[in-house]
Amino acid sequence: MAEKALRKELKEPDEFVSFTARVYQWMQKNWRLLAVAAGAVILAVVAAHVYNWNQARKEGQASALFVEAKKILDAPVSGDEALGQQSSTPGKYSSEKEKLQAALEKMNEVIEKYSSAKTALLARYYVGEIRRRLGEYDQAREAFEQFLNEAGHSSDFSAFALEGIAFCLEAQGKIKAARENYRRMTQPPFNTQPDRGLYHLARLAQDDGQADEARKIYEEILEKYPETAFRAEIENRLALLPPPADKQQQQADSGKDVPDDKKQATSEDESSGKAASRAAEASSGKSASGAGKPTEQQKASGDAK
Repeated sequence: MAEKALRKELKEPDEFVSFTARVYQWMQKNWRLLAVAAGAVILAVVAAHVYNWNQARKEGQASALFVEAKKILDAPVSGDEALGQQSSTPGKYSSEKEKLQAALEKMNEVIEKYSSAKTALLARYYVGEIRRRLGEYDQAREAFEQFLNEAGHSSDFSAFALEGIAFCLEAQGKIKAARENYRRMTQPPFNTQPDRGLYHLARLAQDDGQADEARKIYEEILEKYPETAFRAEIENRLALLPPPADKQQQQADSGKDVPDDKKQATSEDESSGKAASRAAEASSGKSASGAGKPTEQQKASGDAK
């Protein structure tokens, strides 16, 4: 047995030497093929480095142009109290419309020049937001939808794009479609901020005279999301809602013996409350669109993932 093992060990080096020799002979015969393959690998590595460098350069240029556009969008217009405090403002604008159009032009420039950059996707979201603020609702919806088609639901701005679509539909009087989009904000995969969608659903219910439904949703938000950015607005709106139906019946029963002068005072108070509610609803679109949105740092890093 020992002799067999010894012969096996002596044979293995011979086999290794034989295999090495065959490989060497093959390489001698096929050196041109090996040279081409090695060259292809080197070329691929170099091409990848060049592509990555070029993409990084484009991202930097796109980001710089986006920052310019964002400065315009955030700039005050003539007559703003904050005008004198904005020393870094790139320009002064006589109206909100003029400013928005200037910002829109820059955002479109980002998209046209750097379409492959991630920043271009973020610029597309802002094109939708700017067009919405300009009242160009069809174009705004198209921009928001393009953003969602490219970004999917993973971007920090996806829920806001869906909200933007709903705002446009609501402004166009398409309340049913707007309500559906607000509801989508409360369901996967767009439920990153479900309190936003719930707030808008409650607001629409209140506008439609469904006081009990609105109250139910408002209270649900405060219970489930106590840190919601809409807390102040919700508390104000709850205060303006009429009491629940059962309490109204109790008040009606107890008010049978109330003197006429006190009934008149109560009626005047209710009218005043309704007027205040309408005023709150008129301003809710602007305040709601800004509440809870990403900070400037999140906008720069939130990418449009």
